[in-house]
Amino acid sequence: MRYESREKPELCPNCGLKRVAAIQWGTPQFDDQLYRAISSGRITLGGATKPDDPPTWKCTICNTEIYEAKDKG
Repeated sequence: MRYESREKPELCPNCGLKRVAAIQWGTPQFDDQLYRAISSGRITLGGATKPDDPPTWKCTICNTEIYEAKDKG
């Protein structure tokens, strides 16, 4: 199932937990700020190559991906 949202959801639409993180694509510059963001669950790494239709957020518990809803029209 594809989940979409206009903004970062507070709760995961699949498991209902409050562990939805923004996905950072590309090769990260590891520093203390990034380590803190990953450790706290605010950011998760998506990989070096960004897909054509990438998810924007991901639940760090159940790995559900959430896509930013696009306006139709």
